[in-house]
Amino acid sequence: MIRAVIFDMDGVLIDSEPFWKKAEQKVFRTVGISLTDELCSRTTGLDGISTIRYWYAYKPWTGKSFEEIKKEIENEVLNLVRKEGKIRDGVINLLEQLHDHSLRCAVASSSPPYLIKEVLEIFHLRSYFHHVQSSEECDAGKPHPAVYLCTAKHLQLEPAECVAIEDSVNGLLAAKSAGMKVIMIPDPHIINHPACRQADKIISSFSQLLVSDIIN
Repeated sequence: MIRAVIFDMDGVLIDSEPFWKKAEQKVFRTVGISLTDELCSRTTGLDGISTIRYWYAYKPWTGKSFEEIKKEIENEVLNLVRKEGKIRDGVINLLEQLHDHSLRCAVASSSPPYLIKEVLEIFHLRSYFHHVQSSEECDAGKPHPAVYLCTAKHLQLEPAECVAIEDSVNGLLAAKSAGMKVIMIPDPHIINHPACRQADKIISSFSQLLVSDIIN
C-alpha cells in the first residue's frame, strides 16, 4: 500500500534545472571547461561535489577549490531562482490532492540543506511536506539510494510504501535502488535514455498524473 510520495526538488517541484545548467556553465568556464546543455545532463541529479569531481576527472584545473566552485554555483542558482523561478504547473494541485487522500509528502534532493530550505520558503511550499532530506545529510548522493532510504526512515515507512517523483536518471536509479516505485517527469535531454525504461510511469506534466495513478 502506498502511503507517501517523495519529490525531488529541482526539475520536479521547481522548474530550476535550467538554472543549474546556466550556473554550472558560467562557473566552469572560469576554470576552462565549456559545458553544453547535453554535457550538463550527464550530472543532473548528482550532488554538488559529485558533479565537480566528475568534471575535474574530465578536465583537471588549478586555482579554485571544489568548495569554492560549489558555493559559486549554488549562489548563481539561488539568484536565478529568486529572479526567474517558478513552481511547475500542477504541483500545488497535486500536493493538495495528496493531502486530501492522507498521503504523506517529503522532499529528497541533491541540493544542500540551506538551498532546499530557501527555495521551499520562496515558493511557500514547506508546509506541504512532512520531511525534507538533502543527500548531503546522508552517506552518499544519488544515484546511491541513501537519500531515499533516509527519507523513508524519517517517515517511519518501508521503501515499498513510497513513490518517488524524479526528473533525472541519477534520481531514478537512486529511488529504484531504494526499492521504491518511480514516476518520471524527465528532462527532454534524457527522455530516450535506456534507464528511463525502469520508471513505473513517465509523464510530461503533472496534469497527466492522478492520485489514483499513485495509489494503484
